[in-house]
Amino acid sequence: MRRPRGPPVDSQVAPMSCDLYSKTGHDEKEKYDPNGFRDALVQGLERAGGDLEAAYKFLDAAGSKLDYRRYGEVIFDVLIAGGLLLPGGGVSMDGESPKTNTCIFNASEDMESMRNFEQVFVKLMRRYKYLEKMFEEEMKKVLVYLKGFEPLQRIKLARMTALWIARLQYRANMIRIEYRATLISRAASFMLARILQPVRPPHRSANAVGNGCVPPSVLLVLMNEHIVKDNLALDFVLEVFDCLKQERGTASLVTALKKGQLEGRLLEFLPLNRRSEEALAAAFASRGFAELLRLHRAQASQEARRELTQALLDELADEKPVRDLIQELRDMAVRDAIPDHEVVAIIWQCVMSRGEWNKKEELLAEQAAKHLRHYTPLLAAFAQSAKAEIALLTKVQEYCYENMSFMRAFSKLVLMLYKSNVLSEEAILKWYRDPNSSKGKLMFLDQMKKFVEWLQSAEEESESGEEED
Repeated sequence: MRRPRGPPVDSQVAPMSCDLYSKTGHDEKEKYDPNGFRDALVQGLERAGGDLEAAYKFLDAAGSKLDYRRYGEVIFDVLIAGGLLLPGGGVSMDGESPKTNTCIFNASEDMESMRNFEQVFVKLMRRYKYLEKMFEEEMKKVLVYLKGFEPLQRIKLARMTALWIARLQYRANMIRIEYRATLISRAASFMLARILQPVRPPHRSANAVGNGCVPPSVLLVLMNEHIVKDNLALDFVLEVFDCLKQERGTASLVTALKKGQLEGRLLEFLPLNRRSEEALAAAFASRGFAELLRLHRAQASQEARRELTQALLDELADEKPVRDLIQELRDMAVRDAIPDHEVVAIIWQCVMSRGEWNKKEELLAEQAAKHLRHYTPLLAAFAQSAKAEIALLTKVQEYCYENMSFMRAFSKLVLMLYKSNVLSEEAILKWYRDPNSSKGKLMFLDQMKKFVEWLQSAEEESESGEEED
């Protein structure tokens, strides 16, 4: 009697066409049949009767017979939505067994139920490692379909996403803890036996995922016009952030945003007609995300400074008139709330980066003063306060210290800025008396001693003259 072709059918795995089984070589060219694969999964999950432990056991056993490598996307579609997801977020109802109730969208939305379902994903990907990368790609697809899901389904998906991100954070922390423990152990061994083997932290790529984890950067796919315009993206990320904060605390939430490079892009989750710092602040304040707002503002401020710096460098390269530069920088500074003491420091750095300096120190000071003299109106426009003047003086000090050939030029540059009415005598005397940057301060104090004494004597004469009057 001829034996039937193909592997025997397990009692928990429904019969299906042979191309759904795991195969190699020329068998890979078999017809792609996601519906048949889905039917087999749905039937097995339905037999579990809502018991997640039984559902995992079925998935674990089925992996030796079903082609998980080929149909990994279908597995996640079924576990998340109950069936095959169609473009737009609907579930395909074609086939013998189109949908199961054992899925995230049909689970209770309480966190205990969500954590129990998370374990199915964790154990499944621990068992079949190759599903990990597929899972990250699946989440990018699922989030694009967000508009097609019901409001409660979006909440459940947001909470699960938070748990998956939290697990990634937890794994990263554990890796660091294990590495430190290894170092301590090796150090102890070295003290005892004077033998220390090199220890390196385990390599992890920036977006490495594992055991049911997704990186926070997956949320970037929500910055899609059709998701953003109906406030769906903002509502979703707020739910994710809230859940992540509850699960792991504010510090972990902040770390997740930094790793996902989200802290400077939070405004992009808001609809265009509501995209403002005020609207973002109101939305985040309603959830108690004060720390995230501070992080966002710091990142936005840093980005604004980079933009201003690059704009100034471009205009300097084009030799734009100084009066036009003043107005342009003033507009940018007002728009992005960059204070004058920071703008004047940026101007100094950009102007000095344009110089081509003589290698002879005795000629360098005069050359630098001549180069700066052209830009003194620009510096003076933003050095209108004591704080801005001190910031400029400190920047000059640090520049001369960090560029060794300028060490002896400091006093001459300060004198030129004083004569050009960029720096006042009050600012110079305050810089001389008060501690600021320590870089080269002792040497520069010595250089400035005679000039400061002259300023002080002039100030005393002025005061005595006023008293006589």
